Amino acid sequence: MAPVAAPERCLLKMVIQALQDLTNLVNKSYLDTVTSAITMIKNLRDNRDGHGDVSEVQLEALISDLAAGKTRSPVPLEIKAQNACILISRQNGHLNFEFFELSPTNEAAMRSTRLTRTFPGYASRVAVDQMMNPSRQKSIAGTIAKMATQSAPGLQPQVRKNGKIEDEDRDTTAPSLVTDFLMTVIAAIGETTEVKRIMKATREDVLWDDCKLPWRRSPLWLLVRVVLQLWFSRNATCLQSPDELYKAFMICMLSQLLQAVRANIFSHS
Repeated sequence: MAPVAAPERCLLKMVIQALQDLTNLVNKSYLDTVTSAITMIKNLRDNRDGHGDVSEVQLEALISDLAAGKTRSPVPLEIKAQNACILISRQNGHLNFEFFELSPTNEAAMRSTRLTRTFPGYASRVAVDQMMNPSRQKSIAGTIAKMATQSAPGLQPQVRKNGKIEDEDRDTTAPSLVTDFLMTVIAAIGETTEVKRIMKATREDVLWDDCKLPWRRSPLWLLVRVVLQLWFSRNATCLQSPDELYKAFMICMLSQLLQAVRANIFSHS
């Protein structure tokens, strides 16, 4: 397994375990919602290859299952090379494609200690009968898989170095190839659509001292938190607060982290 993919897979494993712990704590009326959330994170895990990038073959199979109604759990995708997320779900006879940016720019992160962001940014949908076409499934899966690994010119912030304008690799990539171009392509097949959104106050760090690239918070962890909060807020309608299930998950997740740290400390003592 690639070095970068190993900690990401470990993170997803801990998220799944935290959700499984949550199933033992919630009222039975919310059990289906949490169980579907577990499947959603497993979909995120299973559509990734050994390097942590989107697998065209796996994604094509997941899209086929969604279109055929074999699963009702959404499929989140981390499009690493474009700094974007796509969330695919089935609703009311359509497959919804929701898009949003992951890491903000360095300028935005350093301008404010906490950013208020809206998720998702845009959404398109395609009728299920159109998505049942295997060639369309393959085409969309192939396009997304390429976007996940191949950078595009003109989307990286630029700076002047030694009198020349160059791409600034230390900043984040603009996600417009996904959030604008791909969204428009999907809308051309189907149509744009409105979905329930959440506002989230997010923190971002850009730690940069005597190194080629800065350290920043994990975009995968942001993706996980956003898709879970979206799922819980859209399905846990009986709760007094739509964020109660999400907060309960975060407690379980922090408990998992503390247990892991404790086990690591004692293993080295």
